[in-house]
Amino acid sequence: MAHFDSDELAELQKLHTLYREKCAEEIRQLEELAKAKLDVQQLRLRLQACGVTNVSLVPKDLRCGGHTEDTSTAEIRNFIHWVAESCEFKDPVIFDVGSAVRVGTRDAFLGRMVSWPLSEPGGLKLNVPQTMECEIKELLQRARRRALDQKELQHFAKSWEMIGAEVAGEGTTRPAIFLIHRETDETVIVAAWPCIQPTVKATFDPDEYFKALSCKPTESVLHCESASNNASACLAQAEPERLTKSRSAGHLQQ
Repeated sequence: MAHFDSDELAELQKLHTLYREKCAEEIRQLEELAKAKLDVQQLRLRLQACGVTNVSLVPKDLRCGGHTEDTSTAEIRNFIHWVAESCEFKDPVIFDVGSAVRVGTRDAFLGRMVSWPLSEPGGLKLNVPQTMECEIKELLQRARRRALDQKELQHFAKSWEMIGAEVAGEGTTRPAIFLIHRETDETVIVAAWPCIQPTVKATFDPDEYFKALSCKPTESVLHCESASNNASACLAQAEPERLTKSRSAGHLQQ
């Protein structure tokens, strides 16, 4: 094992402290980057709400080799692919809100929902209605395997409206993206929400239980013998009393 003098130890401690500070700084910057992505998405949605249909510097129709691409669904496409790449569908949490909320000019219904954490920093989560869990998962998994075609994106845009808003949690407001179904008002939310922790339930371990019982075998036997002796003594005391009552009853019958 290498030995270090006091100066070398001080230098190592200094480097270790600097390394931890840089790691913490990296985490903060990643969280700010994730928040900035949501902010950009929200600002684009607000421009669209103000009537600015083309929020990009890129022309609406791109032509290359005779192919025309409609950019009207570009925001939906980018959002879907971003969520698809960030969600692994692990560690689901089910929660129930059971109420309608107002998001901009739309009503959004939040019922029983399933939440998955995203790989993005900042505690972002994908929250979908439990009744539409399979549909949303299939869409995102399909988008992860290949790029969605224009027909699929147009059908999705006709069924869902994307709105940028904020959600309140733990005394602060956080940026969020709402996807609200145009007919049912069912809502998909991407945000650092809800701020809940899964409940850890106690489980019965039979191995640990019987192992604990086997730790004191002598005490258990003595306890059983003592209980048996006490029961015998009680019966011995009760027998004369029962006989006395029987004789008394017989005497009354006579």
